[in-house]
Amino acid sequence: MKLHKDWKRVWRRFSFQAMGWGVAMLTGYAAIPEDLQQVINTKWYMAGVALLLFIGMVGSCIEQPKARSE
Repeated sequence: MKLHKDWKRVWRRFSFQAMGWGVAMLTGYAAIPEDLQQVINTKWYMAGVALLLFIGMVGSCIEQPKARSE
């Protein structure tokens, strides 16, 4: 396995950002108190996380010229 030549700029890719938001939502949900977790509709929340991760997967297949180094 080898790192991408622009690995320091990977944060500029939409796919990376979408997957990062998905991970942030999961860890944020785990960090809130249990009584607040019961207020959130878990099914819709996890569907939102899954959608972000799926968008990240699709985004990694698309050319993202702003993420390339000049």
